[in-house]
Amino acid sequence: MRLALGLDMGGTATRAVLAAETGAVLGTGSAGPGNPFAHPPEQAAGALREAARAALGDLDPAAVGLGVLGVAGGNVLTVPAAGDTFRRAWHELGLRCPMRVVGDVDVAYAAGTAEPDGTILIAGTGTSAGRIAGHRLARAFGGYGWLLGDEGAGFWLGREAVRARLLVTDGLQAPGMLTDLVAAELPLDPANPGSDTERTVTAIDHAHPLRLARLASLVSTAAEAGDPVARDIVARAGRHLFALATAAYGGGPLVLSGSVIGPATPVGAELRRLLAGWSPAPDQPAPRVLTAGSGAAGAAWLAAAALPDITDPVALHRSIVGTPDAPPAEPSR
Repeated sequence: MRLALGLDMGGTATRAVLAAETGAVLGTGSAGPGNPFAHPPEQAAGALREAARAALGDLDPAAVGLGVLGVAGGNVLTVPAAGDTFRRAWHELGLRCPMRVVGDVDVAYAAGTAEPDGTILIAGTGTSAGRIAGHRLARAFGGYGWLLGDEGAGFWLGREAVRARLLVTDGLQAPGMLTDLVAAELPLDPANPGSDTERTVTAIDHAHPLRLARLASLVSTAAEAGDPVARDIVARAGRHLFALATAAYGGGPLVLSGSVIGPATPVGAELRRLLAGWSPAPDQPAPRVLTAGSGAAGAAWLAAAALPDITDPVALHRSIVGTPDAPPAEPSR
């Protein structure tokens, strides 16, 4: 029985799925950050080993016919230091099959549909979108990073929450649930003799910018409770992401991926509301909006579907990745 291994190697976590050519999910694994462009290559390769080893369990690595790695930022194998480190980790696992590296956008799209052509919107810590052709990114939109873009995603939500708090500390806005939650969450130094505004700015300046994304959940909590400031942030986030999604849309299904735009999140609900009333042309219906599942499962499906003599990749996708209405089965061992 031939096996396929998929890994989604993100900036905060690495996840792996092992699947059989029949579509059975045989194992899963997880580890820490695995993006070698955001973390030291040795650390990223260690996450690859840990997640893949857990997914393989006691199965023979030689049975794996193909591995697909989803990595944001480019093909890690073309960067000598990172590529050599990853290849060494691959062989240490006992894997002798090819290692195919694709973008995180490709993996996210595959986690939502088996259709070869469509559109993907990702909103987690950051944002990006793209048109997909033949299961590969044909044109990218957004993805400028926290300094130049990422409107509507986790970093932006956290930043807007802190800005709302600063309006309170400057006396320009009345306090509310969101700004109180932000004040309780920020690590303000009590020894700092400055004003609340100065201490808030100092706390943010001394932290990594992407830590602002941790405050995004406070916006969701306050918005769900009816806080008007949080609801305004959610509405603006929805408009930003709607503009990005509709600019990127080039036909086919529209796959939504990322923690910020899940169907149960306030921003996700707002975005879906806007998309439901939008049409790419007067005589066309609204696009079919799908929610992506596990990126690692999407990578495993890309690997399995590329094995020789696979006759029904759609059924294989249904089994490995699942759909929003019918998730895949738990690992069979």
